[in-house]
Order: sequence, then C-alpha cells, then structure tokens
Amino acid sequence: MNVSLQRTLMACVLAVTLALVAAEGALAAPPEPSNDSYTAEGYCSFPVLVEQTGQFKDRVLPGGEILRTGHTPITLTNLDDPENQLIDHGGGFAGRITMLENGDVLVVATGHNFLFDPGEGIFMTVGRAEFTVASGPEVGGDITILESQGRLLDVCALLA
Repeated sequence: MNVSLQRTLMACVLAVTLALVAAEGALAAPPEPSNDSYTAEGYCSFPVLVEQTGQFKDRVLPGGEILRTGHTPITLTNLDDPENQLIDHGGGFAGRITMLENGDVLVVATGHNFLFDPGEGIFMTVGRAEFTVASGPEVGGDITILESQGRLLDVCALLA
C-alpha cells in the first residue's frame, strides 16, 4: 500500500472516530439534579419526611435497559417523633432497570438504595440487591426482593 493511500485511510479512520466521540458526547445528557422533599405515608406506622438532594443520570443501554447512577444523600424523619432521623450521606447508587413484559420492572442495584413498599415498610439496601417493582419503577409499587447481598435495614424500625 502506498504512503498516500495509508495517510488517507488513517485520516478517514481518525475523522470517523472523532465524529463518533463527538456524537456520543452530544447525546450524553448531563446529570439531573435531585432535590425532593415529600411526606411518605402508609409505609410505616407514622408519616416519614423524605428529603433528598444530589444528582443522578439515566442512560438507555442497547436493548432498552436503563442504567441509573448518582449520588443523592437522603434524610428520613419520623414526623410523629422528629428526633428520630436516619441520615444517609453515602447516597451513591447504580441500578440497571429492565422493563418486564407484564409491566413490572426488574432492578439490579448496588450501593445505597431505599425501597418503599406499601404495607411492608421502607427498607434500605446496602450492597447488591435484585428486586422487582409491580407496575413500573415508581416509588410505592409492591416490591419483591429476589436477592440481597449486603445489608437490608428496616428503616421503619430504625425510625420508631
């Protein structure tokens, strides 16, 4: 292969690579701020104030799965006895969310995650947890924990 042809091919490969990198950078959304404050009722025998700050980012993976990562420190307060609080500064998490055919979602999560299950309570997972959420990934869907490697804390008991 002559030198001129080699240089032309290298220039083309470099141009395509730069275009792909630029396109990926343009499509990658910046992290979204999370600044939520709400009262969670029906999970514990008392209302719980949930205050969460930080940021997270969602990325759609090939095949339609969603990868959510972020750092959102959270404070949970027993509103009947406000001295009882749980503050989680860790707040780092990563979760792979897969929509199932029946409308539920499968979540494989690592880090610090809070699960709100009506009638069952509020749980904090630390480490790896695999669970399903009925009727979508919204807070308050029925949760079935399939596997938990690490710690599983009963937040209602901690706040009582």
